[in-house]
Amino acid sequence: YQRRVHGIYANGQPNIMVEEGADPMIRHNHICDGLQNGIWIKPNGKGTVEHNIISGNAYSNVDIMDGACPTIRHNRIFDSQKCGICVAENGGGTITDNDISGNGYSNVGMMSGSRATILRNLIHTSKQHGVFVKPLAGGVLQDNNVYANTLANVKLEDKATEVVCANNQNPQLRPRTAGADAGSTLAPLPAVRGRS
Repeated sequence: YQRRVHGIYANGQPNIMVEEGADPMIRHNHICDGLQNGIWIKPNGKGTVEHNIISGNAYSNVDIMDGACPTIRHNRIFDSQKCGICVAENGGGTITDNDISGNGYSNVGMMSGSRATILRNLIHTSKQHGVFVKPLAGGVLQDNNVYANTLANVKLEDKATEVVCANNQNPQLRPRTAGADAGSTLAPLPAVRGRS
């Protein structure tokens, strides 16, 4: 049995838009090459985003707006022209066990006033910072493997004092590849056999 992967791609608006108050399950999709965001979670939106490939979108691959609080887990999020995941002012959510890489801005951007919990992710090879935390952002950054980003692996701006940083790894010599180490928490995704 081979799981089907749905292709959602190349839309002029966000490939997926989660409206205010919505709480969808978004799973096993290839969400790519949109002219705006891959997934735009509007103010006060929720939802679970898991086991997706989210890549190559013109805006941030995942944009979490004011008051939104999704769960984002076990995804591969890469090669957007902006951030891999951007948490806007007063946005939140739980971001766990993802492989976030190669994005044009920072892989994870936490804007002023945001409150996200970011656990056990691989965050690597961005064109800017691995994680960029703006002043007055809060939340938890813990047990992530952050490495090989062009600028700082973790950049905390002045007054970004409400973020708890603990047990994050910054390997320099032997980056861990998602799924290759026994310690990796990423679940394998099915191969994409073409867009549908």
